[in-house]
Amino acid sequence: MVNIFQILLSVVIIALTSVLTLVGIQVFLILKEVQRTFQKVNSTLDEAKKLVADTSQSLEGAVGFLGGLKTVLRLLSLFKRKETRDE
Repeated sequence: MVNIFQILLSVVIIALTSVLTLVGIQVFLILKEVQRTFQKVNSTLDEAKKLVADTSQSLEGAVGFLGGLKTVLRLLSLFKRKETRDE
């Protein structure tokens, strides 16, 4: 004859096994969602990096243009000074 404690122990083991299996599945699904989130964050950071690089290149071009313009203006002012001295 099966003892009542053996039946109770079997029921508890089955219940705990079921609960732990469900918890394990939930942990797996949470980790999968965390992985997707990290992939999205990584993609967003890559896009931000590209945007910053493009902006940086544009600013470098603008600075170069302004530097060239400044040089041209200096040359023009030198020529004006030379013309006023010659007169």
